[in-house]
Amino acid sequence: MDNNCSVIKDLLPLYVDGVTSPDSSAYIEAHLKTCPECTDMYNKLKNNEYVSELKEESTEVIKAHAKKEKRTSATVGAVVAAILMIPVIVCMIVNLAVGHTLSWFFIVLASMMVVASLVIVPLTVIKNKGMWTVLSFTGSLIILFAVINLMTGGHWFFVASTATIFGLAVFFMPVLAHAIKTGFFSRNKALFVIGADTILYLLMIFAIGLTVKLPGYFRYSLSISAVCLLFVWLVMFIAAYLKTNKLVKAGLITFVSGIFAATINNIIGMILGYTVTWHAFRPFTRGYLNSNIYWLEFIVCSIVGVILIIAGLLKKKEAK
Repeated sequence: MDNNCSVIKDLLPLYVDGVTSPDSSAYIEAHLKTCPECTDMYNKLKNNEYVSELKEESTEVIKAHAKKEKRTSATVGAVVAAILMIPVIVCMIVNLAVGHTLSWFFIVLASMMVVASLVIVPLTVIKNKGMWTVLSFTGSLIILFAVINLMTGGHWFFVASTATIFGLAVFFMPVLAHAIKTGFFSRNKALFVIGADTILYLLMIFAIGLTVKLPGYFRYSLSISAVCLLFVWLVMFIAAYLKTNKLVKAGLITFVSGIFAATINNIIGMILGYTVTWHAFRPFTRGYLNSNIYWLEFIVCSIVGVILIIAGLLKKKEAK
């Protein structure tokens, strides 16, 4: 292959796409009349044969890499699993030798399941590692709670489980939502996350109520929860579904947050049946620190919120 062929082969893809200059096109055409090798490459490019071959080769490379990665992950996972089984077997032997029965061995076994969910699952799972790691970790943690509760004769399993699941969901529910690719919730991930967190929160409230059995618990807890959840859902609706620009959304959320922060304590007091005196704004009078803080929260959030809303509306007007 001479230098001319090298230049022509570099230019052929551009020539086929029709983006070469007239002089370059004339030079390429003159060369093709005298060079069978470059002419053959031109015909293949024109018929998309090279594109198909490259796609097939890239697909095979990706498949081979995926198989290799899967084999490597499975091998490492098996080795880690074997290492984790060593303390389990040792504890089983010691437990049988000391107590002639299995008791705290099951706690150790459940603990190793928690470790495995954080180590083995990410190594062996190829797709949606985050989702399966979170699910396996949560499941193994609930099993650990159940085993400890059973061994100690406790009555705290449902409270601990629902509280743990809710706490994990607050942080990791977006990971699960990200794994949803099709369907209604794939188009409404914010609704899925807030809806699931709300259900898990209410389950936790009910589990606590069934455990503590305090008079008026459900009336007070559900009323206070309704106020707080209303704020969360309102923020979610503004952020995800209100059809306006981000500045207006940020301004509305800031304004609503200021109202919520300044009034939530008084609202809770009213629900609990206390005599509520609304805050007085006396910035230069001693003894009104809390009231002044609530008012400052409301004033600052209102000012910032209005500024953001105005800026967003002006930007929207300029865009039109």
